[in-house]
Amino acid sequence: MVAMSKPILTVLNSQYPSERTSEVADIRDAIGGVQSVSFRDIAAKPPSGFAYTPPTKKEKKEEWIRFRASVSSLNRIRRHLRRPSISASDIGRVTFDHYLNTECSD
Repeated sequence: MVAMSKPILTVLNSQYPSERTSEVADIRDAIGGVQSVSFRDIAAKPPSGFAYTPPTKKEKKEEWIRFRASVSSLNRIRRHLRRPSISASDIGRVTFDHYLNTECSD
């Protein structure tokens, strides 16, 4: 059993060297100064004055519009516009602009 576990122990020992690095020493020194305090002592203290203000949400300037359309209806629009190579997104843009100009003109 000891002979079988020796390679495992060798790998683990190589992963955690016994020499203390400066980072480990700093962490251990910081932990050494920690003292236990009861919860009642913490609750009895006045608030520390910490205030959290959540970030304000930015107002959107643009938004995506997406919807499904049949290929036959897109081809019909292409024929009507006499632009057989117009993309579906460009058809959507033309449609949106047309609606905006005709129905929403102020």
